[in-house]
Amino acid sequence: MCRLLAYACREARSVADVLGPAELANFRQLSHLHHDGWGMSWLEEMDSRGQPAPSGSASEAVVGPGPLQVKRSTVPAFEDPEFEAWAQRPLGRAGLVHLRWATPGLDVNEANTHPFLAAGWAFAHQGSIQGPERLDDLLAPHWAGQRRGTTDSERYFFLLLQSIEQENDLVRGVQNAVRDVTKTCGPASLNAILLSPSALVFVHGRDDVGSPAPEHMMEAAGSIPRDHLDNYLKIRYRHLGDGLVVASSGLSRDGWEEVQPSSLLHVDLAEMSMSIHDL
Repeated sequence: MCRLLAYACREARSVADVLGPAELANFRQLSHLHHDGWGMSWLEEMDSRGQPAPSGSASEAVVGPGPLQVKRSTVPAFEDPEFEAWAQRPLGRAGLVHLRWATPGLDVNEANTHPFLAAGWAFAHQGSIQGPERLDDLLAPHWAGQRRGTTDSERYFFLLLQSIEQENDLVRGVQNAVRDVTKTCGPASLNAILLSPSALVFVHGRDDVGSPAPEHMMEAAGSIPRDHLDNYLKIRYRHLGDGLVVASSGLSRDGWEEVQPSSLLHVDLAEMSMSIHDL
Protein backbone atom coordinates (compact mmCIF):
# COMPACT_ATOMS: atom_id res chain seq x y z
CA MET A 1 0.00 0.00 0.00
CA CYS A 2 1.15 3.53 -0.69
CA ARG A 3 0.24 7.21 -0.68
CA LEU A 4 -0.69 9.15 -3.80
CA LEU A 5 -0.68 12.83 -4.68
CA ALA A 6 -1.29 14.59 -7.99
CA TYR A 7 -1.82 18.15 -9.17
CA ALA A 8 -2.65 20.07 -12.33
CA CYS A 9 -2.30 23.84 -12.74
CA ARG A 10 -2.01 26.41 -15.52
CA GLU A 11 1.59 27.24 -14.60
CA ALA A 12 4.50 25.33 -13.13
CA ARG A 13 4.03 24.71 -9.41
CA SER A 14 5.94 22.85 -6.74
CA VAL A 15 4.51 20.18 -4.48
CA ALA A 16 5.18 22.51 -1.56
CA ASP A 17 3.19 25.24 -3.28
CA VAL A 18 0.10 23.14 -4.03
CA LEU A 19 0.02 21.61 -0.54
CA GLY A 20 1.36 24.38 1.65
CA PRO A 21 4.09 23.93 4.29
CA ALA A 22 1.93 22.23 6.93
CA GLU A 23 0.35 19.72 4.57
CA LEU A 24 3.70 18.96 2.93
CA ALA A 25 5.09 18.18 6.37
CA ASN A 26 2.07 15.94 7.05
CA PHE A 27 2.52 14.16 3.73
CA ARG A 28 6.21 13.57 4.35
CA GLN A 29 5.41 12.27 7.84
CA LEU A 30 3.31 9.53 6.24
CA SER A 31 6.54 8.01 4.92
CA HIS A 32 7.30 6.67 8.40
CA LEU A 33 4.71 4.04 7.49
CA HIS A 34 5.06 4.20 3.72
CA HIS A 35 8.81 3.89 4.04
CA ASP A 36 9.95 1.91 0.98
CA GLY A 37 10.94 4.85 -1.17
CA TRP A 38 9.32 7.66 -3.08
CA GLY A 39 8.98 8.97 -6.60
CA MET A 40 7.83 12.03 -8.52
CA SER A 41 6.90 12.60 -12.14
CA TRP A 42 6.01 15.85 -13.85
CA LEU A 43 5.51 17.57 -17.19
CA GLU A 44 8.67 19.44 -18.02
CA GLU A 45 8.14 23.04 -19.07
CA MET A 46 8.87 23.67 -22.76
CA ASP A 47 9.90 26.95 -24.39
CA SER A 48 8.45 28.49 -27.56
CA ARG A 49 10.74 26.32 -29.72
CA GLY A 50 9.54 23.14 -28.08
CA GLN A 51 12.78 22.76 -26.14
CA PRO A 52 13.00 22.07 -22.40
CA ALA A 53 12.87 25.36 -20.51
CA PRO A 54 15.76 25.77 -18.06
CA SER A 55 14.61 25.08 -14.52
CA GLY A 56 17.81 24.09 -12.77
CA SER A 57 16.45 20.64 -11.98
CA ALA A 58 15.73 18.51 -15.04
CA SER A 59 19.39 17.62 -15.58
CA GLU A 60 19.38 15.67 -12.32
CA ALA A 61 16.32 13.61 -13.23
CA VAL A 62 16.00 10.43 -15.21
CA VAL A 63 14.63 11.65 -18.52
CA GLY A 64 11.35 10.06 -19.51
CA PRO A 65 9.56 9.86 -22.86
CA GLY A 66 8.66 13.26 -24.28
CA PRO A 67 8.27 15.98 -21.68
CA LEU A 68 7.62 13.57 -18.80
CA GLN A 69 10.37 13.51 -16.20
CA VAL A 70 10.84 11.27 -13.18
CA LYS A 71 12.80 11.16 -9.95
CA ARG A 72 12.86 7.99 -7.82
CA SER A 73 14.47 6.98 -4.54
CA THR A 74 14.41 3.84 -2.41
CA VAL A 75 15.13 5.93 0.72
CA PRO A 76 12.12 6.86 2.91
CA ALA A 77 11.00 10.40 2.22
CA PHE A 78 11.22 11.40 5.88
CA GLU A 79 14.95 10.71 5.97
CA ASP A 80 15.86 11.70 2.41
CA PRO A 81 16.84 15.38 2.02
CA GLU A 82 16.34 14.96 -1.73
CA PHE A 83 12.59 14.61 -1.18
CA GLU A 84 12.31 18.02 0.44
CA ALA A 85 14.56 19.59 -2.19
CA TRP A 86 12.51 18.26 -5.08
CA ALA A 87 9.22 19.08 -3.36
CA GLN A 88 10.27 22.74 -3.22
CA ARG A 89 11.01 23.02 -6.96
CA PRO A 90 8.37 24.29 -9.43
CA LEU A 91 8.96 21.36 -11.74
CA GLY A 92 5.91 21.56 -13.99
CA ARG A 93 2.26 22.44 -14.36
CA ALA A 94 1.17 18.89 -13.61
CA GLY A 95 2.80 16.17 -11.57
CA LEU A 96 2.44 13.26 -9.19
CA VAL A 97 4.09 11.96 -6.03
CA HIS A 98 4.17 8.40 -4.67
CA LEU A 99 5.20 7.16 -1.23
CA ARG A 100 5.76 3.42 -1.36
CA TRP A 101 4.93 0.77 1.23
CA ALA A 102 5.95 -2.36 -0.62
CA THR A 103 3.71 -5.39 -0.82
CA PRO A 104 5.31 -8.24 1.18
CA GLY A 105 7.54 -10.31 -1.08
CA LEU A 106 8.29 -7.51 -3.54
CA ASP A 107 11.82 -6.13 -3.58
CA VAL A 108 12.59 -2.55 -2.69
CA ASN A 109 14.67 -1.55 -5.69
CA GLU A 110 14.66 1.02 -8.48
CA ALA A 111 12.84 -1.20 -10.96
CA ASN A 112 9.91 -1.63 -8.56
CA THR A 113 9.78 2.02 -7.49
CA HIS A 114 6.90 4.15 -8.76
CA PRO A 115 6.20 6.06 -10.90
CA PHE A 116 6.56 3.88 -13.95
CA LEU A 117 6.94 5.40 -17.43
CA ALA A 118 5.80 4.05 -20.79
CA ALA A 119 4.28 5.27 -24.05
CA GLY A 120 4.17 8.89 -22.93
CA TRP A 121 2.47 8.13 -19.61
CA ALA A 122 3.58 8.11 -15.97
CA PHE A 123 1.80 5.88 -13.48
CA ALA A 124 1.62 5.26 -9.73
CA HIS A 125 -0.58 2.78 -7.85
CA GLN A 126 -1.94 2.41 -4.33
CA GLY A 127 -2.94 -1.15 -3.55
CA SER A 128 -2.18 -4.80 -3.99
CA ILE A 129 -3.54 -7.18 -6.63
CA GLN A 130 -3.67 -10.84 -5.73
CA GLY A 131 -2.15 -13.26 -8.23
CA PRO A 132 -0.87 -10.46 -10.49
CA GLU A 133 0.91 -12.93 -12.77
CA ARG A 134 -2.56 -13.77 -14.10
CA LEU A 135 -2.59 -10.34 -15.72
CA ASP A 136 0.31 -11.44 -17.94
CA ASP A 137 -2.12 -13.56 -19.96
CA LEU A 138 -4.17 -10.44 -20.75
CA LEU A 139 -1.20 -8.48 -22.08
CA ALA A 140 -0.06 -8.53 -25.68
CA PRO A 141 3.67 -9.28 -26.11
CA HIS A 142 4.31 -5.63 -26.97
CA TRP A 143 3.17 -4.56 -23.50
CA ALA A 144 4.28 -7.57 -21.47
CA GLY A 145 7.80 -7.24 -22.85
CA GLN A 146 8.22 -3.74 -21.44
CA ARG A 147 7.97 -4.76 -17.79
CA ARG A 148 11.17 -4.05 -15.84
CA GLY A 149 10.19 -5.05 -12.31
CA THR A 150 8.12 -7.66 -10.50
CA THR A 151 5.20 -5.61 -9.20
CA ASP A 152 1.48 -6.04 -9.70
CA SER A 153 1.39 -2.27 -10.24
CA GLU A 154 3.47 -2.31 -13.40
CA ARG A 155 1.29 -5.06 -14.87
CA TYR A 156 -1.80 -3.01 -14.02
CA PHE A 157 -0.21 0.00 -15.75
CA PHE A 158 0.42 -1.86 -18.99
CA LEU A 159 -3.09 -3.30 -18.98
CA LEU A 160 -4.45 0.24 -18.67
CA LEU A 161 -2.30 1.44 -21.58
CA GLN A 162 -3.27 -1.55 -23.71
CA SER A 163 -6.95 -0.98 -23.03
CA ILE A 164 -6.74 2.76 -23.76
CA GLU A 165 -5.03 1.94 -27.05
CA GLN A 166 -7.63 -0.69 -27.97
CA GLU A 167 -10.58 1.54 -27.15
CA ASN A 168 -8.98 4.69 -28.59
CA ASP A 169 -10.71 6.43 -25.70
CA LEU A 170 -9.17 7.31 -22.36
CA VAL A 171 -12.22 6.91 -20.12
CA ARG A 172 -13.53 3.72 -21.72
CA GLY A 173 -10.05 2.24 -21.75
CA VAL A 174 -9.57 2.79 -18.02
CA GLN A 175 -13.06 1.49 -17.25
CA ASN A 176 -12.45 -1.72 -19.20
CA ALA A 177 -9.02 -2.31 -17.70
CA VAL A 178 -10.33 -1.95 -14.14
CA ARG A 179 -13.08 -4.46 -14.90
CA ASP A 180 -10.56 -6.87 -16.44
CA VAL A 181 -8.32 -6.72 -13.36
CA THR A 182 -11.24 -7.40 -11.03
CA LYS A 183 -12.60 -10.21 -13.20
CA THR A 184 -9.19 -11.87 -13.47
CA CYS A 185 -7.73 -11.34 -9.98
CA GLY A 186 -10.68 -10.56 -7.76
CA PRO A 187 -11.46 -7.45 -5.69
CA ALA A 188 -8.44 -5.22 -5.11
CA SER A 189 -7.46 -1.66 -4.36
CA LEU A 190 -6.92 -0.10 -7.77
CA ASN A 191 -6.38 3.54 -6.79
CA ALA A 192 -3.93 4.97 -9.30
CA ILE A 193 -2.66 8.05 -11.12
CA LEU A 194 -2.03 8.33 -14.85
CA LEU A 195 -0.27 11.41 -16.23
CA SER A 196 0.44 12.39 -19.84
CA PRO A 197 1.07 15.71 -21.60
CA SER A 198 -2.67 15.97 -22.25
CA ALA A 199 -4.37 14.39 -19.24
CA LEU A 200 -4.24 13.69 -15.55
CA VAL A 201 -6.36 10.73 -14.44
CA PHE A 202 -6.95 9.70 -10.84
CA VAL A 203 -8.59 6.29 -10.50
CA HIS A 204 -10.50 5.73 -7.25
CA GLY A 205 -11.36 2.07 -7.03
CA ARG A 206 -13.17 0.33 -4.20
CA ASP A 207 -12.45 1.65 -0.72
CA ASP A 208 -13.70 -1.40 1.19
CA VAL A 209 -11.05 -3.94 0.22
CA GLY A 210 -7.32 -4.17 0.74
CA SER A 211 -6.71 -1.79 3.64
CA PRO A 212 -3.79 -2.93 5.84
CA ALA A 213 -4.55 -4.34 9.27
CA PRO A 214 -3.97 -1.98 12.22
CA GLU A 215 -1.41 -4.35 13.72
CA HIS A 216 0.61 -4.24 10.50
CA MET A 217 0.66 -0.45 10.59
CA MET A 218 1.72 -0.44 14.22
CA GLU A 219 4.45 -2.96 13.50
CA ALA A 220 5.76 -0.96 10.55
CA ALA A 221 5.64 2.55 12.02
CA GLY A 222 4.83 2.36 15.73
CA SER A 223 1.70 4.46 15.22
CA ILE A 224 -1.29 4.75 12.91
CA PRO A 225 -1.50 7.99 10.87
CA ARG A 226 -4.63 10.08 10.62
CA ASP A 227 -7.41 8.57 8.48
CA HIS A 228 -5.62 5.24 8.17
CA LEU A 229 -8.03 3.14 10.24
CA ASP A 230 -11.35 3.96 8.56
CA ASN A 231 -10.41 5.92 5.44
CA TYR A 232 -7.17 4.37 4.23
CA LEU A 233 -8.29 4.17 0.60
CA LYS A 234 -10.26 7.43 0.43
CA ILE A 235 -9.35 9.93 -2.28
CA ARG A 236 -10.00 13.66 -1.95
CA TYR A 237 -9.41 16.74 -4.10
CA ARG A 238 -9.08 20.44 -3.46
CA HIS A 239 -9.46 23.30 -5.92
CA LEU A 240 -6.56 25.74 -6.24
CA GLY A 241 -6.63 29.19 -7.79
CA ASP A 242 -5.41 27.86 -11.13
CA GLY A 243 -6.06 24.12 -10.87
CA LEU A 244 -6.50 21.34 -8.36
CA VAL A 245 -4.67 18.84 -6.18
CA VAL A 246 -5.81 15.26 -5.51
CA ALA A 247 -4.52 13.04 -2.71
CA SER A 248 -5.05 9.83 -0.82
CA SER A 249 -6.02 10.05 2.84
CA GLY A 250 -3.74 11.09 5.68
CA LEU A 251 -3.85 14.86 5.23
CA SER A 252 -6.25 17.23 6.95
CA ARG A 253 -9.80 17.27 5.62
CA ASP A 254 -10.17 21.07 5.60
CA GLY A 255 -11.08 22.35 2.15
CA TRP A 256 -11.02 18.90 0.52
CA GLU A 257 -13.89 17.16 -1.27
CA GLU A 258 -14.24 13.39 -1.46
CA VAL A 259 -14.08 11.51 -4.74
CA GLN A 260 -16.66 8.75 -4.70
CA PRO A 261 -15.35 5.16 -4.80
CA SER A 262 -15.44 3.34 -8.14
CA SER A 263 -14.99 6.52 -10.12
CA LEU A 264 -12.45 8.20 -12.35
CA LEU A 265 -11.40 11.85 -12.05
CA HIS A 266 -10.15 13.20 -15.39
CA VAL A 267 -8.43 16.54 -15.93
CA ASP A 268 -8.02 17.78 -19.50
CA LEU A 269 -4.72 19.66 -19.24
CA ALA A 270 -5.31 21.79 -22.33
CA GLU A 271 -8.68 23.08 -21.13
CA MET A 272 -7.96 22.67 -17.40
CA SER A 273 -11.39 21.13 -17.05
CA MET A 274 -12.31 18.33 -14.64
CA SER A 275 -14.86 15.56 -15.11
CA ILE A 276 -15.76 12.52 -13.02
CA HIS A 277 -16.92 9.21 -14.50
CA ASP A 278 -18.15 5.92 -13.05
CA LEU A 279 -15.93 2.86 -13.26
